[in-house]
Amino acid sequence: MPSVAPDPKRLPANAPLVSDVAWDTRLQSFPDATFFHTSAWLNVLQATYGFEPHHVVLDGRQNGLLPIVEIDSWLTGRRGASLPFTDECTALADNPETREALIQAGQQLCRKREWRYWDYRGGRDAWPDATPAVSYYQHTLRLTPDTDSLFRQCESSTRTAVRKAEAAGVTIEFSNTPATTTDFYKLVGITRRRQGLPPQPASFFDHIHQHVLAPKLGTLVLAQVNGKPAAGALFFQFRNTVIYKFGASDESFQEVRPNNLVMWRAIEHFARAGFEVLNFGRTSLANAGLRRFKRAWGAQESMLEYVRWSPRHGYQTDADRASGWHTRIFRALPSSLSRLIGAVAYKHIA
Repeated sequence: MPSVAPDPKRLPANAPLVSDVAWDTRLQSFPDATFFHTSAWLNVLQATYGFEPHHVVLDGRQNGLLPIVEIDSWLTGRRGASLPFTDECTALADNPETREALIQAGQQLCRKREWRYWDYRGGRDAWPDATPAVSYYQHTLRLTPDTDSLFRQCESSTRTAVRKAEAAGVTIEFSNTPATTTDFYKLVGITRRRQGLPPQPASFFDHIHQHVLAPKLGTLVLAQVNGKPAAGALFFQFRNTVIYKFGASDESFQEVRPNNLVMWRAIEHFARAGFEVLNFGRTSLANAGLRRFKRAWGAQESMLEYVRWSPRHGYQTDADRASGWHTRIFRALPSSLSRLIGAVAYKHIA
């Protein structure tokens, strides 16, 4: 194995990826590729936040892909990420040696671009000696067309909640229209305030609709109670896997358990459609309620660890910003001010 990785190829700054069929076609050769590697997701990030792509591409004897974007912030400095606002985005390689070459090329790029650090959100497999920057829970559920067995493996309290929602007349809609995306974003604002966090920019969900939902690479599931949006979930789809990326709800409807019916109808739908895995995404170690909600569906729990590498300081740690003193402030702020802060801040804290 050479001590210096080959010079990485990269896409030109601000190159549009939405028409890059070659990129998505090449992903098909990697079993570990996920939705977060696709041009659709890269387009959402670039269109919303203007992140500059610097994707490492190894050709020839070594076949590998590593998406990286540059975050150039006057507030938090210039740095690399693989990838921001992404649960997991591992280096794609056909063997361990190529994966190591990708990591070395990423480090080389980090030095060349004079980044403060590079956040790698693909697990620690490629960094055996690394100290995790931050850790999360991850939950996955194996799907089967036998939805009765899937329902039986849920905890009894979850089955009861689903039946309660059905008895209360909660209705479920699968829809990818701009109107339902707007309804879902309103629920996101309510949920983020309850969590003590600012909502993502509205443009983020507009671009998700444009690049993911409209091309049918994702699905929005919305629950209504008496004609009013009560809960929803946004799922991304790639190959045989569905990723639960965002969930939101209006707590005033919690008594009739719309969240539970949203998730169960989604599980039924994707299982019958032939998907094999539902990835519930990452969960903060401090969020016991969300962890309990995901495990209650029979999902298997594992650890997801990120790595932060700095040319000057080596491995660094990070903070899980899902909890802390800032959550009390955001719960107290007017919704309009919280939305404004979110629209400005997310690019800088990615």
